[in-house]
Amino acid sequence: MHTPSGGYAQLLHQREKVFYEQARDRYAVDFSFTAASDQRSLDRLLVLEVQMFRIQDFLARGSDYQGVDFEPSELNDLRRAQKEIGIQISTAMGELGLTKSQRDKEQHDSVGAYITSLKVRAKEHGVKREKELGRALELMHELFATVDAFQRSNAAERAKLELEKPEDVLKWIQEYVEVEFKAVDDHFRAHQQRFWIRDM
Repeated sequence: MHTPSGGYAQLLHQREKVFYEQARDRYAVDFSFTAASDQRSLDRLLVLEVQMFRIQDFLARGSDYQGVDFEPSELNDLRRAQKEIGIQISTAMGELGLTKSQRDKEQHDSVGAYITSLKVRAKEHGVKREKELGRALELMHELFATVDAFQRSNAAERAKLELEKPEDVLKWIQEYVEVEFKAVDDHFRAHQQRFWIRDM
């Protein structure tokens, strides 16, 4: 019987083989064991679970696989072994993080971390919006002042402003106002938001 770590397990009965294979395959579906030490720990857990399966089967029938009945003292030994193996199984499952409480905690921590991350991102986005609003107000006042100066100026004064024609004002809006406004968003995307994308 091949184990998760690539070893071999010797079992006593076909029923144990079926139990072992089902348990091994179920763990492979439900969990991921990439570290070699985890795979060896899973080997040990599976052997313990087979031993528990064997003891429970013996206790339920009162005899072994050959049909030989157990003496009362032997049944007591099996019950003691059942308790000890149960403790070892719980310990092994705890080491691998397979207990329900550990899975629930991991899921809770993951959800909590996600919500915390969302709060941080929302705050950063809010700060970005405030910067955009502040910069937009500055640029709008600068735009109003520039348009007003263009309208009140004569040709010589407009030449000093380097805004001789209405087209020059439009070009100034495109090349300066628009660029300055978008710079806030570009900085946000290049810094805070790139970490968000990397985490997704």
